[in-house]
Amino acid sequence: MTYYDVFIFLNFFEAKTKNLIQENVLKYYMPSYGLLTNPSNEILAEINKIYQLGFDFVEIAIEGPEGNPKLIDKNKSEITKLI
Repeated sequence: MTYYDVFIFLNFFEAKTKNLIQENVLKYYMPSYGLLTNPSNEILAEINKIYQLGFDFVEIAIEGPEGNPKLIDKNKSEITKLI
């Protein structure tokens, strides 16, 4: 079933039900956008900046200097709070 087929299917429902179905369909058919952190910048600041810009997710780069696994592990609780 394509996105278009779903909206043709919606014509058979009442307006309230139609809106509820349409909202749920958009959640699954709309792409999510995210960014990879820059390992040269401080990880917590990068995560904050990415979410302030309105992206749906953040991908954490695992490479030095700031993406070093030891630093990420050290900041695990703060990173978890941010995401």
